Amino acid sequence: MQRAAGGATLILLLGTAWLVAGPQPASWFTAIQTLLCASLAGWLIRRAARAQEQAEQAHKRVADVVADAAVGISLTALDGRLTEVNRRFAEIVGRTVEETQRLRFQDITHPDDLAADLDKVADLLAGRIDRYRMEKRYLRPDSSTIWVTLTVSLARGADGQPRQFISVVQDITAVKQAEGDLLRQRRQLQQIIQSIPDCVAVRDLDGRYLLANPAAERLIGLSEAEICGRTLEQIYPEPEAGQARRADRLALSQNGLVRREASYTAADGSVATVDLAISPLLGIDGRATGIISVGRDVSRERHNLRLLEQAHRRNHELLAEAERSRLALLSLLEDQQLGQQALAASERHLRAVVAALPDLIFLFDADGVIVDLWASQQDKLLMPREQVIGRAIADLLPPSLTATALHHIARVLAEDAAQIFEYTLPLPDGEHGFEMRMARAGSREVLAIARDITAERDARAALQRSEASLRLAVDGSGDGLWDWDLITDKISFGAAYARLLRYPGNDLARDFRFRERLHPDDRDRSIAAVRNSIEYGTPFVATYRMRCFDGEYRWFQGRGMCHRDAHGTPQRFSGVLTDLTDRLQAEERLRLAAQVFDSTQEGVMITDARRRIVSVNRAFTTLLGYTETEVLGQTPRMLSSGRHDRDFYEAMQAQLDHTGLWQGEIWNRHKDGSPVPELLSISAVRDPHGQVTHYVGVFTDITHLKESEARLEFLAHHDPLTHLPNRLLFNNRLDQALHQAEREGRRLAVLLLDLDRFKDINDSYGHLAGDELLKYVAQRLTQRLRQSDTLARLGGDEFALLMHDLRHDDDAARLASELLSGLSEPWRSSEGVEVSVGVSIGICIYPDHGRTPQTLLQGADAALYRAKGDGRGVYRYYADEMTRIARERLHIEARLRRALADGQLLLHYQPQVDLRSGRIIGAEALVRWQDPEQGLIPPVRFIPVAEATGLIGEIGAWVLGEACRQARAWLDAGLPALTVAVNVSPRQFHQADLATQVMQVLVETGLPPTHLELELTEGALMEREAEALQVLQRLRGLGVGVAIDDFGTGYSSLASLKRFPIDVLKIDRSFITDIPDDPDDMEIAAAIIAMGHSLGILVLAEGVETAEQLAFLQQRNCDRYQGFLRSRPLPAQAFEQLLREQASLTA
Repeated sequence: MQRAAGGATLILLLGTAWLVAGPQPASWFTAIQTLLCASLAGWLIRRAARAQEQAEQAHKRVADVVADAAVGISLTALDGRLTEVNRRFAEIVGRTVEETQRLRFQDITHPDDLAADLDKVADLLAGRIDRYRMEKRYLRPDSSTIWVTLTVSLARGADGQPRQFISVVQDITAVKQAEGDLLRQRRQLQQIIQSIPDCVAVRDLDGRYLLANPAAERLIGLSEAEICGRTLEQIYPEPEAGQARRADRLALSQNGLVRREASYTAADGSVATVDLAISPLLGIDGRATGIISVGRDVSRERHNLRLLEQAHRRNHELLAEAERSRLALLSLLEDQQLGQQALAASERHLRAVVAALPDLIFLFDADGVIVDLWASQQDKLLMPREQVIGRAIADLLPPSLTATALHHIARVLAEDAAQIFEYTLPLPDGEHGFEMRMARAGSREVLAIARDITAERDARAALQRSEASLRLAVDGSGDGLWDWDLITDKISFGAAYARLLRYPGNDLARDFRFRERLHPDDRDRSIAAVRNSIEYGTPFVATYRMRCFDGEYRWFQGRGMCHRDAHGTPQRFSGVLTDLTDRLQAEERLRLAAQVFDSTQEGVMITDARRRIVSVNRAFTTLLGYTETEVLGQTPRMLSSGRHDRDFYEAMQAQLDHTGLWQGEIWNRHKDGSPVPELLSISAVRDPHGQVTHYVGVFTDITHLKESEARLEFLAHHDPLTHLPNRLLFNNRLDQALHQAEREGRRLAVLLLDLDRFKDINDSYGHLAGDELLKYVAQRLTQRLRQSDTLARLGGDEFALLMHDLRHDDDAARLASELLSGLSEPWRSSEGVEVSVGVSIGICIYPDHGRTPQTLLQGADAALYRAKGDGRGVYRYYADEMTRIARERLHIEARLRRALADGQLLLHYQPQVDLRSGRIIGAEALVRWQDPEQGLIPPVRFIPVAEATGLIGEIGAWVLGEACRQARAWLDAGLPALTVAVNVSPRQFHQADLATQVMQVLVETGLPPTHLELELTEGALMEREAEALQVLQRLRGLGVGVAIDDFGTGYSSLASLKRFPIDVLKIDRSFITDIPDDPDDMEIAAAIIAMGHSLGILVLAEGVETAEQLAFLQQRNCDRYQGFLRSRPLPAQAFEQLLREQASLTA
């Protein structure tokens, strides 16, 4: 058929040619050629028409996808005009499509984000990047802002020139708000973990520590860094480690809370009894990932329980004794009355003890019969007390609970060990949870304390509900776009989708299979969600794990919808993908902190920035008697006991405002009106901008500790021999005095006193005599002091004195003289030994000699050393050392002036080498001082003095002239042309007319301007930018080169570099020294090279000393280098020889 059609076509062509051209063959050929061209043109036109029709259909399909896309898409002209946007983009910016397309992207961009956006656009147009991604804010017509993730790429024409920008926008406002809320809650809970006095620790399934709060650090005696990474066996000896390991396994097997008590030897050697609450740490999949342990030191509680048992036994003994007395002494009425009074007093004592406890207290015999019962709150009993006493447990409790109680009673009597268990009882107002603690009270009696823990259980459930809400809040929108054509079964992906799955390229369609990438546990569920969305038209929202290109599974959330045609037939399935891994990990950390919050037995109160209570924990309600409902929305003022004045609270608030932390003791009020002494810690929680968002208060009841703490406080801060403050208290008072002096602009003095020949007295007359002498000295010194001064014994025979409010420095000298005079009289010991007491004193003044406790004490110690060296029995100021330093500086200045006049300065030259050719193309002139007495003095010793005294200008002028004269001499000697670089100090740059000075030197020496390069620091340029720009422009007009020395150590910006006429950037040697060992320095150096080249500036690396550093610079296309690898700085003659050797090799 094809051959027949071809033959017919040929005949038709020949016939047509004969009709057109006649019988001449040559004319036939021309006619056939014309007809063939016409046929070919017609075929091409028809083919083009079909292609255009197909293209229009494809464009319509793309336009439909873009219009219905779940993300905002826009086309932007090079001048910023939004030429095309889809409906989602218009919704995001709060306008219609027509309104949006009349705007520029600059019009809707938040002013704070515009500069960064424009910088990225500039990089895109310059070809430095092929796309960029950033988070920014858009402004809506109602003045609200909306956060988005913006991805921008540049579309180019067939000629390679930029045509327009393509932008994809995803609304992340909800994500930002959720992240902010999550961050605030996480900060609050972290603050609570750090503040509570309970020991909090987290271990993995192998028993290795992952976290330990400060209370745990104090108990274990190690820092958190030392604890983390160690196992239980590496922290605790046996059998403690084995017991802890068994408790962990029990909590994991029961998947619930395990309570136990353990005894530990604390870091200070004391033995502490710790009540431990151990529970599994659950991951996001509900599986245990570790163990969380919260421990509370219950040593005092156990002590109180023993006291209660003793009181109970004493009460029974008194009752028995009273009964025997009544039977034996019925005839003696007076004695009987005395016995009754004693019995009543004992009963009142017992009732007072019981009334202080909020729990039910039972006394059981070995068979579970209730022997006695005490209850401070009678409403907790379901029947009168008299009806309960004498009844068996089986009469009151369900069978299962009766068996449990009898089991624990038996264990208490058999093992003499406390028992703790929880149970639930139905009461008229609902089910209540109780915790029962049992301990032996006699040979066949058990004392049991029952506590209602219903509120704790409810709080735990409420927290779990809160955690569930939090997980929903942190679900953010995705940023990976997919589009599945259900007709052709083709899937296309956005570039971000590939990056989320860590693909090296953007083409996933070849080997991507959604089902195969899903985690096996998530596969069926996720595929079912996709089918439901396609079949029933429901939105697709699913969370699942997918395997990335590198093999790692990460959590994602997919959201999308099915697009249908006019007949309801599914056409496409498109949506976005969000990486949830980091967010879920953050939720897990929040869950951990929430468990700690619920487990602590210290009261916690959280307020907002306006001091309104927003949250309290269970312990708060237990300690202060208020319910959570009663305190929410109130201020902490409702707890005020009236024992503190207004100044106390103002000082507390001032310290919170100044440092963000307040700690101390405070008296608050219980709901029943009774005062409660507390140890309170308040911390300010700040947002990323430094603004206070909440306050967290953590407190503990210290009623039973105040007296013992007062005794310990004195022993901890005072010397037991002299009763003077010790070193710790002295340092605290010195620190406080310094803060006060700084605030009020006052002066103070620190004096160190040391007894002369005290060791001789100890050795000659014994330590008892030495102790007597120390107490005598302390007494004599105290008599000479003002009430505001502080005298302390630091140790041995060393005393320290703090003088407040020093009006004149002579005040310290006068007091020192009085102290020396007061101790000049002979001292007689209790045994009649008479000795002369001498003392040496060192004085240091704030703020002249130091501003910190350490520097003041060091200064006073140095002055004391000087006083002993000057003959003892005298005082010396630390200012003597300062005088010596000042004299040395004056001496250097005088000698430096002579050096300038006598020609002692000289220049050394270090080669600057072209990296490509390896040839020396320049030299940096470096000044040296050839002192006739000390030899060659480096610049580090005399340049700072020159800058401080103004000599730097004269030295700089000499260096400039000498370097130019030497460079001209090398040119005249026929050596290859090179550039000589001269350093200009910031003072020289700003004080002198530098351009005029340079021009005069060039005229005098005849050196061409192109052979001179001036090196300036970043700081000199940035100090006065406008003035610096004028000076640089004048130098550029002269033809002189300009280099920025030590680049990377200052604060110059890219915008400043673009404005300044700069020829060379010199990378500071600090970024070269650690190459190739420090990847950060390598990245910085590479970035400086790339930035310099992008601005058309040459880059020179300083301090190159190794072949590896040189190879790195060659790989990064650095232009020049200098350093010891090529040559040290050389005198002019040696440098000239180096140039001649290079010239001879070239020749």
